[in-house]
Amino acid sequence: MHKHTGITYYEGFESAMLEQTSSYYCQMAQQWLSHGSPADYVQKVYWCLEQEAERAGRYLPSGTQPKLLKVVKQQLVYDILDKLVEKQRPENCSFVTDFYQEMLSKCGNMTLQEGSYWTTEEWLSALLTSSSVFPLS
Repeated sequence: MHKHTGITYYEGFESAMLEQTSSYYCQMAQQWLSHGSPADYVQKVYWCLEQEAERAGRYLPSGTQPKLLKVVKQQLVYDILDKLVEKQRPENCSFVTDFYQEMLSKCGNMTLQEGSYWTTEEWLSALLTSSSVFPLS
């Protein structure tokens, strides 16, 4: 449907759009985490991914959609989890555990229990690949 394969598009619009998207969702992630519960955050992440996938499907070339969703997931999921893991301390351990549990609940029967052998990357991969709308790649 879209025939935006010219160098001008890729050098100009696409890179600027991806950079601005990254910056926007970085700011939003920080704001949402500081003003809401882990459950609220997870809902916002899923909503944003759905909205971005829908908009990208309508208005952007097909090759741009996976790049856009990767940027959004990077800012809203991967970077945030890294920060939470790095900052995990006894005083905020409950928040981190609640956040993990909420994310895991989206995967069905998986749970986060003491002594779990799942790494952050493993369960997050399972979470994101369980959704046909947002494949991990």
